[in-house]
Amino acid sequence: MNTFLTSLLVILFTSVSYLYSAEATLQTDAAVAEVAVSSAPSLEPSVAQTTVTVETPKEVVPPPVPEPPKEIKPIGFVAPLTDLTRFYEDELISAKKLIERWNERLRAYVEREQSLEAEKDKFSKELAEKSGQNAKGNKKEVSELKKQVKRLEKDLKAVRKDLERIKKELMAELKEMGAYAAKTITEKFDQVKEKVKTFNQEE
Repeated sequence: MNTFLTSLLVILFTSVSYLYSAEATLQTDAAVAEVAVSSAPSLEPSVAQTTVTVETPKEVVPPPVPEPPKEIKPIGFVAPLTDLTRFYEDELISAKKLIERWNERLRAYVEREQSLEAEKDKFSKELAEKSGQNAKGNKKEVSELKKQVKRLEKDLKAVRKDLERIKKELMAELKEMGAYAAKTITEKFDQVKEKVKTFNQEE
């Protein structure tokens, strides 16, 4: 009898110990699983919250368009003054043609002067470099460069003489044109004054 009870108690004790051991194992596994899940990287991609500032393009304001000159309709005895408008328009056209004509006359001389000046500056710079280095060793080159510079100075002098001559010709023409223009303007104003004076007068 005692042997039976003893065996039964051993079996019960063994069963209880096994149950406690199994429960402890389950709790440990659950804790490990929880830790693993919490430390595992999230499968959802992290989206960085970036603030994007979109600049609104500034409205381009076109420059103001100048208003065309208002047409003046002369009334009464002011009407004859329109002759002066036509007169000065013709004078403006003549002045533009004068500029074009003298530009063409002068162009070749000015371009020649600029070309000679550039060439002279080039040789003068080279001459200064050669003279400042081994003067004796560069004696022949220095002598040749001096001749080139002297020749260019002579050509420049001739071109500038031509330019001075053409300038005097232009001044003479302007003097003649000025005298003619003064006479023409006086005559035109006299005509306009006469028209204003006799406006609406009975003949």
